[in-house]
Amino acid sequence: MINSPSSFRFALSAGLALAASTLLSQALTVKTVPSFESASIYLEDASPDAYMVYYRAMSEDGWLLAPAVETTENNPTPRLSLLGLTEGTEYEFLIATPQGTLTTERFTTLSSQVPIARTIQLGDGPIVIDAQGSPDGWIRYVADAPIHNDGESYAAIHIKGAQYVILDGLRVVGGQWHAIHVDQSAHVRILNCEISDWGIRGERDYAREGKFYGPDHKLLNNQAAIFIDKSDSVLVERCYMHDPRGTSHSWALSHPAGPNAILMETNGNTIIRWNDFIGSDQHRWNDAIEGRYNGYPHGGFKQDADIYGNFIAYGNDDAMELDGGQMNVRVWGNWVEDTFAGISTAPAIYGPTYIYNNLIRYLEDSKGLSGDSIKNNYSRWGQGMIYLVGNTFLSGGGVSNFGTGSGPQSRLAILNNVFDLPGSIYSYSIMQSDFDFDCNVIWSRDATMQQWIKEQCEAVGIESNGVFAQPRFADAARGDFVLAPDSPGADIAFPVDGFPDQGPAAGIDGQMPLRPTGLELSTYLLTLSGDSPATVTATLPGSKAQSFQILKNEVFDWFTVETDHDKLGGGDIATLSVTLTRQPDKNGLRGAFLVKLANGFTRPVVVTAGKREQPALTAQTPGVVILAEAESFEGADQFKSVRREDLSGGQAAQLPQTPEKMLNESKVMTYTFDVPEAGTYYLAVRYFAEVPGGNHNSVYMKVGDDPDFVRMEFRGVDGWNWSGMSRDPKERGWFEPFKLPAGNFTLTISPREDLIIDTVALLSSPEAILGEDEPDTRNR
Repeated sequence: MINSPSSFRFALSAGLALAASTLLSQALTVKTVPSFESASIYLEDASPDAYMVYYRAMSEDGWLLAPAVETTENNPTPRLSLLGLTEGTEYEFLIATPQGTLTTERFTTLSSQVPIARTIQLGDGPIVIDAQGSPDGWIRYVADAPIHNDGESYAAIHIKGAQYVILDGLRVVGGQWHAIHVDQSAHVRILNCEISDWGIRGERDYAREGKFYGPDHKLLNNQAAIFIDKSDSVLVERCYMHDPRGTSHSWALSHPAGPNAILMETNGNTIIRWNDFIGSDQHRWNDAIEGRYNGYPHGGFKQDADIYGNFIAYGNDDAMELDGGQMNVRVWGNWVEDTFAGISTAPAIYGPTYIYNNLIRYLEDSKGLSGDSIKNNYSRWGQGMIYLVGNTFLSGGGVSNFGTGSGPQSRLAILNNVFDLPGSIYSYSIMQSDFDFDCNVIWSRDATMQQWIKEQCEAVGIESNGVFAQPRFADAARGDFVLAPDSPGADIAFPVDGFPDQGPAAGIDGQMPLRPTGLELSTYLLTLSGDSPATVTATLPGSKAQSFQILKNEVFDWFTVETDHDKLGGGDIATLSVTLTRQPDKNGLRGAFLVKLANGFTRPVVVTAGKREQPALTAQTPGVVILAEAESFEGADQFKSVRREDLSGGQAAQLPQTPEKMLNESKVMTYTFDVPEAGTYYLAVRYFAEVPGGNHNSVYMKVGDDPDFVRMEFRGVDGWNWSGMSRDPKERGWFEPFKLPAGNFTLTISPREDLIIDTVALLSSPEAILGEDEPDTRNR
C-alpha cells in the first residue's frame, strides 16, 4: 500500500543493480498491448511475487520505474500500465523481483501514420462498410458532401465485420438510432468527423418516470453518435459530436435516459482522444460516454483503453462511465463541464484504473442538480485499484463511497489533487478505509464541512502532507486552473511512481483539454450580458499560417461569433467578437463554440449568459393546484419553527434527525388536500439541506390510505431545493403520479434526517417545478 510520499521514492539505481545481478530462470509469459501514449502489461502464468517493472525508450539510457504491479483476488494475473509514452516509439521494459531479473521485452507504441492501400469516395447514406484492409494497407473513406441517413436505417454508417478501415473527415447527419455503428469490427479509426442529428426526439411521459418514448412507446435511450459494439482496437479522434435529435431528462425525475456521444460494448483497446462532445439544454446527453453492462467484467471499456484530451459538456448524468472490468484503463487531460457527475468508476471489477491530470470544472444537470466528481458507488463493489493523481475538482461532490459487497473492495490512491468544492470532499466511509490520501489541497466552501473533514482526516491519520486551505489559480476567470505560484499547495506534490511528472504543484498541469496543438486563446470562459460583444484573441505561435473556422451547436443561436481573420499562424492574430443575440430567461443560457484548425484540432470556449434561478411557486403558477405551507400542517407545532426571509410564508418547520434515523410514529405532521377533481396529480416539497445535502434529505412519508410509512429521499443539492415525492425506493425524488378522486387526500410526514420543510405542493404537472422542455428553435 501507499502510505506516504517517501514510499514512492524508490532507490532506482540500487533496485536496478539488484535486479540485474541475476537473470532468473522462472518461466513467464508476458502480454503487451501498446497504445499511442501508454501500454498494458500482463504477466500471464506468473506465480505470486513482488514484481517490479522498469522501462525506457530504446533511444534513452536511463530507466524509469513503472506503476505498481496490481493483482486482485478475482483476477490474480499481475498487470499494470505504462503511462506518458510517445507514439510511434520503440520501448524496452524489464520485469524483476528482489531476487533478480525475470525477462526483458520490447514493443512499439501505435503511430498515427499508417499505410493507405486505397481511398474510397463515399456518396450519400445509408452506407455499409465491410472492407478487409490489412496492417500494411488500410482502406480510407472520405466524402465531399455530408452523409445522410434515409430516415429508416438503424445507422447512417454501419461498419460491419470490417478491419483496418478509416473514416476521415466525414460529416454525418442522421441515423434512426445511431449515426455510426461499429459492429464486430477491428482496427477502425474515426478521424476528424462531425456528427449530428441522429436518433429520435420522442415524447415525455411523466407517468413513466418522465422519460422519453418513441412512436412505438419504446424507451429512447442509448442512441449514440458512435456505438462501438463488440469491436476492438477502435480509435475515435478529433471528432465533434453535437445536436442529437433526442434529449435526456434530469435526475429530478428519475435515472436519466437519452442520447450518448459514444456508447461502448467493446472488446478492448479503445482510444477516445481529442474530441468535443457538446450537448445543450435542448439536447442533453445521458452519459456523454456510456458503457453497457456496468456490473460485468466485459462491461464499459473492459480493458486496455485510453480516454484523453476530450472536452465533454452538457449532460444529465456522467461525463464518462468507465464501469465494468476497468482493467488497465487510463483517463487523463480531459475537461468536464456542466454534467451531473464527473467520472464514474462503479464498479472497478479488476483494475487498475489511472485517472490523472483531469479538470472537472462544473457539475450541474439541466435542472440544477449535481452529483460527485468521482462516482464509485454501485450496487456491489469491485476489487480493482483506482488511482486519482493530480486532478482538479471544482464543483459538485468529491469522491463518493463504494457500494456494498463482500470480500476485497476496490482500493483508492488519492494523491496530489486539488479539491475546491461547495460541500463534501470525501465520503465518510472511504476515509475510514485503508486507502492512500496525501498531498491534496482540500477546501470546502462550507466552513462547517471544512472543519469536519479536517478533523476526520486527522483522526484517521490521513493527509499528513495535505493542505487545508483555499487554492488560488493562475487565472480562473479565463479558464486557467493551474495553481498560482503563491497558492497553497503549489509546492506539495510528490513524484508518483510511473505517472507523468506534473511538477511541484497539486492539481492539473497544462491547459485543458490537453491537446498537441499550439493554438492559444486569450480566454476559455465567457459570460455575456448586454449588447456589447466580448472578444477572444486566437494565436498559433511558431507555426505556419493555416486556415481555421468557428463551429458551434445549431441550437446555440443565442450568440454569434465573428472573426476578422481566416488564418492563424505566421504572425496572424485573430480577434473573435462574441455577441449575445437573445437575453436569458430564468433558466440562463449555456453553450460553447470551437476554434478549429485545418488539421482538425480545436480549442473550446464555454459561453454563458444569466444564471439558473430556483422556481418560485405561487397559487397562480400554472400546474399548481394547492400550496401547503409547512406551518399549516397539523402537528407542525411540535417541531421547531424557523423564520427566515427566504421562506414562502415567512416560516417553516425544522425536522430533527431521529435516533439511528428510525421511524417514530408519534412524531408526525399531516396535511389534508382538497382535490378539486379526479385526475393525475404529483407531490413536491421545498426543503433546505445542510451540507452535505445527501445527509439531510430524507423523511418518512405515508399518503392516503397506505398502511405503512416509507422512507422518502428527496433529490437535491446543498441549500434550497424543490424535489418530487415518491414512494418508490429505487427512484428517490421522482414525481410519482397519484391517480386521485375528487375530495380529501392526506399526506403524513415523520422526521428521519435533519432538514427544513418550507412548502408542499400538489401539482397537475411536474412542469410547474421543472419548467417545460427547452425548445429546439430549429426547423427540423
